[in-house]
Amino acid sequence: MSYPNEIKNEIDRHYSFLRSENVRIENERRAQVFENVAGYRELAAEQARISSQAARAALTGANPSAEMQAELAGQLKQLAARKKELLRQNSIPEDYLEPYHHCPLCKDTGFINGAPCSCSKQLLISLLYRYSNLTALDEQNFDKLDMSLYPEHIKSANGGWSVRDVMEQIVDFCKNYAEDFSAEDASSLLITGNTGTSKTFLSSCIARRVMDRGFSVLYLSATDAFTILRQDTWAFKDDEDDETLGNEQMKMLTDCDLMIIDDLGTEPETAHTSSYFFRLINERLVKKKSTILTSNHTPGQLRRTYTERVVDRITSAPYTHLCTTDGIDFNVRHGANRP
Repeated sequence: MSYPNEIKNEIDRHYSFLRSENVRIENERRAQVFENVAGYRELAAEQARISSQAARAALTGANPSAEMQAELAGQLKQLAARKKELLRQNSIPEDYLEPYHHCPLCKDTGFINGAPCSCSKQLLISLLYRYSNLTALDEQNFDKLDMSLYPEHIKSANGGWSVRDVMEQIVDFCKNYAEDFSAEDASSLLITGNTGTSKTFLSSCIARRVMDRGFSVLYLSATDAFTILRQDTWAFKDDEDDETLGNEQMKMLTDCDLMIIDDLGTEPETAHTSSYFFRLINERLVKKKSTILTSNHTPGQLRRTYTERVVDRITSAPYTHLCTTDGIDFNVRHGANRP
């Protein structure tokens, strides 16, 4: 899986902050107990003195007898028991001064036996949501999809199927795509259809599920994506070289596991639009990264805008052309706020 540096750095900062917080909490608790529990400070000092005595003996090469070792161990055990008793008498948990950890499983390292801890996985998902540039993800998921909004009495243009029949097949395909998504498989989608036919909603549903599975997703409108491309024209080399340089914004576009560009064809056209777009798509294909493109335009219309070379690159294997409602034009709103 590929995560941008800002996510990796944020995770490192998060756990570094937690460990600093742990020290602060431990110091505050110790100061609180020393101040409010009579006799505890003295017991702690005596315990430290005996431990230091044993350590000095070991460092100086002295070999304390078994009787002395047993005596020191017994004294330390008694002191520990008396300290716990003082805490109980003052209604303070016995483990109150034990090393503090926000996550007791990984002890705020993020890993257990080299594998990510559950707390680390949850943090990663929350950061992926923030990084994705998607909003209202609580409403944009397959559970909110209401198939009753797609009429059965309206026929599509693909052999007499109803709009609902077409959408049921598309939704099933999108669900399977999200469940089977892999960072090693550059399987991508081109979702076309008229305005109001749930293209953005479906791509957001896929994004939500893919992020929940721990992959990085970046969502951009076509206007925002091409703005970045125009600003970073210096990152592209000559026409014979598809390589891009290591600009951080371009890395976001080229390195995330799944990139979604919504409403392709609505961005302002420039003389270099097709060239910029081809380089981006080609770079992601070379890196085996998946892309979802949504557009109101048919592949034929896209060819007139972006040239044959660009559209062939989009629709060639391993890309899948997915048409939403095959020409049926109606407005669908999912979620609690639909009219």
